[in-house]
Amino acid sequence: MERFPLILLSGISTLFIYGYIRQMPELTLENTGHEELLEFNVVRVLYRDISLDIEGLGNLVYYDKATVKWRIDGIVGKIYVKKG
Repeated sequence: MERFPLILLSGISTLFIYGYIRQMPELTLENTGHEELLEFNVVRVLYRDISLDIEGLGNLVYYDKATVKWRIDGIVGKIYVKKG
């Protein structure tokens, strides 16, 4: 009874690996007599300082507006806000 979880785990992992291998495409090389050219882009990487400030123009529009009204006068000590 102690080996049952080990046997079950090995059986599940065997089925998982078998299914994964079956989904892999077969890799075959065919000699057609042509040379295939690989296309790729080359980008030069430069080391430089990047500013952390982003400047831009635009308008902010609220997604949902909440009107808060107080029944009594006073000073607000804390406002709890959830991001998003």
